[in-house]
Amino acid sequence: LQPLLQALGHPPLVLLTHHTIYTDAYLHKYPNARVEVLDGSTSQAGALAKRCPPRMLVVAEIPCLLHDAPCRLSYATQSAARMAGAAVVLVNGWLYGYQPASRMDALESRLFSRDYVDGFDLLLVQTEAVRASLLAAGADPHCVHVTGNLKYDAMRAAAALAGPGPLSQWLRQWSGKGPLIVAGSVTETQVQRHLLQAFRAVLAKHRHARFVLAPRHPENLVHMQALHELLQESGVGHMYRSRTPLDQAWDEPVLILDTMGELRDAYAAADMAFVGTDHNVLEPLVHGTPVCVSGRWEPSYPSYPVYLQMLQAGAIDQVDDLQQL
Repeated sequence: LQPLLQALGHPPLVLLTHHTIYTDAYLHKYPNARVEVLDGSTSQAGALAKRCPPRMLVVAEIPCLLHDAPCRLSYATQSAARMAGAAVVLVNGWLYGYQPASRMDALESRLFSRDYVDGFDLLLVQTEAVRASLLAAGADPHCVHVTGNLKYDAMRAAAALAGPGPLSQWLRQWSGKGPLIVAGSVTETQVQRHLLQAFRAVLAKHRHARFVLAPRHPENLVHMQALHELLQESGVGHMYRSRTPLDQAWDEPVLILDTMGELRDAYAAADMAFVGTDHNVLEPLVHGTPVCVSGRWEPSYPSYPVYLQMLQAGAIDQVDDLQQL
């Protein structure tokens, strides 16, 4: 995104979402951006295009087809951008196979699905199967290109170029006497509970062991309150990264990584990583960090083919219960 903005001459960045919960996270990464929460209506889309005339609308990964994915983008939003003269581009395209979430979305899909696909000037998709589905849906063959999974393909180069970040160095400084375990993108409270129980077993044998737990949505106050109560219940001493400057000692066995953009640094320092279900197993693997996961991965998610390939190759371990963990 940054090279794209540079190539366009650094125009104002507007981030579109229909989830209000992402606003703080978006602004943390792009403090100068404007976040617009969409309701899908034609009137809102038209007003936004007049207020913030777009040069380019970039649809990132989803929805590749109208109302196909867990995140929604109305045909009105795409149409308003086109009417304003913007180029409309899909990147990292993937198909989830979801059904429309409401009767209104179902009606919109029946009326405008072909127009939506035809409304992209360029479609960059992950697989030949996705390309074939888009062609069947009416896309211009000259506009659809298979580019692989951009998030995964760029990962090794990014890891090599970045080097050890400040958090990685800080973690290594304070975890030198025992194993450092990092659990990333962990959403469910029950999985968090199992991880803390497993870490207590490790701590009983390695008193200098350290554990970093990165919840999937640190901006979700309900989830974070549930995690706080879980930590109190566990009795394990803990700290929060958001309240811990890197010139402070890490003097508790558990660190809650409740910040954005630092998980890669944590994986780079880890002796072992646990990756939450349906998330990116390559992120720690590019650092040579051993990885384990639990089961029940969702085949419709773009993380699934990578998970399955790594599992079949023996590159990651899968645990099915607390004892194995």
